[in-house]
Amino acid sequence: MSEFQNLTKDPELLSKNFADFSFSILTIKQHISIAILIHSVRGKTMLRNCQRIFLRIYSPKSLIHSHYSNMSSALVILPSGAEEIEFVGTVDLLRRAGITVTVGGLDGKDPVKCSRDVLIVPDVDLKDVAKSQFDAIVLPGGLGAAKSMSESSLTGEILKNQEKEGKLIAAICASPAMVFKAHEIGQNKKITCYPSFKDDLGSKYTFVDEKVVQDGQLITSQGPSTVFDFALKVIEHLCGKDKSDTVAKQILYK
Repeated sequence: MSEFQNLTKDPELLSKNFADFSFSILTIKQHISIAILIHSVRGKTMLRNCQRIFLRIYSPKSLIHSHYSNMSSALVILPSGAEEIEFVGTVDLLRRAGITVTVGGLDGKDPVKCSRDVLIVPDVDLKDVAKSQFDAIVLPGGLGAAKSMSESSLTGEILKNQEKEGKLIAAICASPAMVFKAHEIGQNKKITCYPSFKDDLGSKYTFVDEKVVQDGQLITSQGPSTVFDFALKVIEHLCGKDKSDTVAKQILYK
């Protein structure tokens, strides 16, 4: 990118060699392509420079780390028995905000039966993305789901790595109490959860009776009726208050 930066810092050089120079960024699902449009180029040297710049920008490895791609990403873990409202509501709002959401099936890629017998198909097998980097890890609630994630060593590994990296972990309903306690995540933090689980937290956590609680890189919420507050707080953390307010307005949330 240094060649491009040098070119753009010299307006006179650009004006002598280009009649029109522009970038086009195209996003299709989770794939990003960057195209350089050169309508008129004067000088073979400049053309060769542009070709090298294009190849460097378009390279998948460099694109991942490029400042041209600033979309946030979230991994939502999907176990059997997940609470449908909490899962679908969270994924829906995060995607409305432009966050790249990956749904990882705890038990593979087969359809997952949720707590009210709704079937949801994961995007990927969780173990296939266990080493991938995400800006947020999200845990839905549901008693069966929380129990499965509590007993899953893979879930524990993912959460511990996320915490070590200082990145966001968000959980709702029974998951903050059961999953966090089982894997020793967010100890000595203020959290909330489904109220009937507050006595199970023990001395390592401070229960706060609010719809949503954020303590550093930890966001927790209480249950199905608080899912909008939960998802909007995650959006605010990842994308800013303006984006969170925009999504809230789109869904007529007040």
